[in-house]
Amino acid sequence: MSSKSLRITLDKTLEAYLLTRTGESSPFAKPEDYVEDLIRREMKADDLSAAYLADTLGAAASATEESYLTVSAEDVIRRNSRS
Repeated sequence: MSSKSLRITLDKTLEAYLLTRTGESSPFAKPEDYVEDLIRREMKADDLSAAYLADTLGAAASATEESYLTVSAEDVIRRNSRS
């Protein structure tokens, strides 16, 4: 896998936080390792979200237009007002 160098500037608060997450007492030896882990976690979360949406909305996305139910804004407001 090829790699890309990226230079970022952090304010002092973010820098201090990053330094608490890296080093001898952390699972991340270097700040780069921590940032890579954050990106990988976000990529996994995106994949999980996409899978959830596909599972949840898949049937609706492939439904024919004839199966749609026409409602007005008033219908939605009335439905949501019920307690």
